[in-house]
Formats: sequence, structure tokens, C-alpha cells
Amino acid sequence: MNQKGRSMVEMLGVLAIIGVLSVGALAGYSKAMKRHKLNIQAEQISTLIMAEMTYQEQIGVPQNTQMLSGSHVLVPIYKSLNAIPENMIIPGNNTYIQDIFRNRVLLYTYDNKSWHAIRVELKTDQNIESCINIFETAKNYSPNIWQIAIWKNTVTNLYNAYGDRYCTEDERCLKDLKIADYPDACNLCKDINSCQIYIWVE
Repeated sequence: MNQKGRSMVEMLGVLAIIGVLSVGALAGYSKAMKRHKLNIQAEQISTLIMAEMTYQEQIGVPQNTQMLSGSHVLVPIYKSLNAIPENMIIPGNNTYIQDIFRNRVLLYTYDNKSWHAIRVELKTDQNIESCINIFETAKNYSPNIWQIAIWKNTVTNLYNAYGDRYCTEDERCLKDLKIADYPDACNLCKDINSCQIYIWVE
């Protein structure tokens, strides 16, 4: 006699299999999306570093710029040069821009300084991966970087590494950092509400 339909046990088994496959697919999708966003973040930071390499000498320390904690805010000037990626611009905000993870980013310099700087204010929920990503990106530009550093609350230096022209036997060199070194540095950002990455470009 032919059996018509499926038993409840069989249906539950099918649903369980579908559930397991769905969880695996969602986990894979989430991981792929995170990697995609990290790639975008690397492109954004690269673009900012290259913009500062290109325009820093031309811009110098501009007069009549907005001041923030004693520094000259450079976001409006780099905007006017179309040197900031469109996906980083915050409408109506001429002080900060943001990366793909919505971390606030400041472009600035100080009087009598030969550098322009990038400050990325990391969010606690993705400090480590973003930090590692920024260090890996900055390493590609070590000949033009004075220093990259991790600070807590803008007042406590936790870690720094110097660019090619400034690293010595007594200093940590950005170009010599290995993949295994990044977690040692970036774990300092773990669970810190205000962990900031500074990149000074000359």
C-alpha cells in the first residue's frame, strides 16, 4: 500500500535540517559582510592618507579654520578638494567625517607642525578588528607616515610605531610589524569606550 504524505517526525526532521543550514548560511553571510566592510574601511583610510600625502604641503596650516581642542580642523578643506570619499561625509557636519563602521574621523593639524593627521575614534563593539585593519593599511604608507598610535581618551598613549624616516633601534618601526604584532597592540583597545587611532602623515 502506498503511503501518502509525510509523518510529523519526517517533517520535523526536514525543518531541523533547514534550520541548521540557515544558521550556517547566516553566519557565513555575516562573516562575508564584515570582511566586505573591513575592505571598504581600508580603502577609505588609504584615500585619506594619500590625500594628506598629496595636499599636506600645499595646505599647510590654513588661517581662519575651525579650532577643536587647539587643533585646526581640516575636513572642510579636504572636502573642497574632493579628496574625501563621498561615503565618509556626514551631511551638515564640517568637523567630522565617518568610516563604514560609523566611527568618527577627524582630519586636523596644529600650528608649526609639518604633518596632517587622521584620528579614528573606534567603537567598543568592533575595536580590535578595525584597529588591526587600520594598522595593516597604514603600513603600506610607512615611508610617508611620521607615527601611528593608539590613545585612550586623547590623553593616554597606549602604543605607537614610527614611519620609515623616524624609526630607530630604540623605536618600534611600522614597516617591521608582523601580522602577529597587531593583536598585541590592538588588544589594548579591548573594552575601552574611547579608543582612538592616530595617523600622522608627512
